Amino acid sequence: ILKAGGHLVMLEILQAGDILRQPLLTQAALIALSNLCNNENTQAHVGATPGLCEAAVRICEFARDAYVVAEAATLLLALVWGNSVNKARVASKGACTALVKRLIRHAPDTDAANLFCVERLSYALASMLLHDPTHELMYDIGGYEEAVEICKRSSSDVLLRGVSQVLVAMLPCP
Repeated sequence: ILKAGGHLVMLEILQAGDILRQPLLTQAALIALSNLCNNENTQAHVGATPGLCEAAVRICEFARDAYVVAEAATLLLALVWGNSVNKARVASKGACTALVKRLIRHAPDTDAANLFCVERLSYALASMLLHDPTHELMYDIGGYEEAVEICKRSSSDVLLRGVSQVLVAMLPCP
């Protein structure tokens, strides 16, 4: 699929499509891209695609549908999982800020869609935070404090489990 340029077609859909009017098409393209990141080589190749990280971050910022945001976060997670180069790349495109803002937005609502979204946002953010330079970004944007406040206000096990991973990922390594 990569040799045939399938990832470029999916990126074109994300860049040219209307994420507000065509959420299912956007969601399908995000899922396809996430599935391509199933090993280190394809993960690095997809992550290095010009415009891809920016598109995923933009969708995290502006999509209205919680499931579309969740799939954008899942793509970010797939890109950064165990890949420090992609962690730095994705963080430099504003992903930490976008993920924290969406966590704040979706955390108060405890319906299934928002909880699913918060869980995926938390996993992506926690994985990025395993790259120490992103800790400073989180402190600069107030992400640590926001995560603590979300945990204090929540009674949802799903939300607490997800957001607590963000806090644990920010602990210094021994």
